[in-house]
Amino acid sequence: AEIRAALAGSGRNLLLIGEPGIDKQDVAAYIHAHSPQRKRGFKLIDLSDFQRPDLEPHFWASLQEGMAVRNEDDRCGTLYLDKIEVLEANFRASIFQYARERREKIDKEILVVIGLSDKGLAREAEGFLPLEVPALRERKEDLPFLLAQYLRRFSVRSNKPISGFAADALDLLTLYDYPGNYQEMSGIVEQAVLVASTNVVELKDIPMDFILLRDVATKAAVRQGKVQIKAARQDLEKSLYRVLLKKSGGNVAAVARFLDLPRTTLSARLEELGCDPAD
Repeated sequence: AEIRAALAGSGRNLLLIGEPGIDKQDVAAYIHAHSPQRKRGFKLIDLSDFQRPDLEPHFWASLQEGMAVRNEDDRCGTLYLDKIEVLEANFRASIFQYARERREKIDKEILVVIGLSDKGLAREAEGFLPLEVPALRERKEDLPFLLAQYLRRFSVRSNKPISGFAADALDLLTLYDYPGNYQEMSGIVEQAVLVASTNVVELKDIPMDFILLRDVATKAAVRQGKVQIKAARQDLEKSLYRVLLKKSGGNVAAVARFLDLPRTTLSARLEELGCDPAD
């Protein structure tokens, strides 16, 4: 409803709220492309370029220059100001006030969109129409589709005919919460594509650390109804060994050296957990 109101030309400025790692510029560009202003230009100003207090005059000069109308084709339809949270409070306040009260001095039809990562600062944007962009952990049902999109993008970019994810790799990637949001997912898929040696991304191709493994193992344990700490820890340990064995090609000795364990100790633990190095 909020997007429809913005696209319908509600006359209100728009505040895009999203966690770090969410590319709000793409959302702003989408809104512009489907708005009454779409025949005009989309102008982006990254406010991190004006983070130092002494650069505030340069921002206003840049804004005025960008809004100057030379001909009809140069008219701005949507002005997107990104990363406003990096500015000092007084500077932020002047930008919000400018967008609220002085927009008509430039062009009353311009839609001003401001991107914000710190939700706590939203109270400063009185009069703006707030729109929250969901984090990846809130879009679990969309993860397979989003992963496939990134896979196609990086497959084309790297000129590698990769058709999809192996089942265990996709299972891991859809269980993860991506605290770094879309930027983290993009980086993981890109690295996996670069190292993939077959036409599918396998589990061994996925870059991962302990946090990712812990997160995924915990989610898997909950999904399987294993809520006891002992069972969850055992699943985490099995996931760690399973991934390391995949990455080493089933080389138990290499995994033992990596973990600084005697090979016999690791082999006994693998047998106890039911981990087959050949799997």
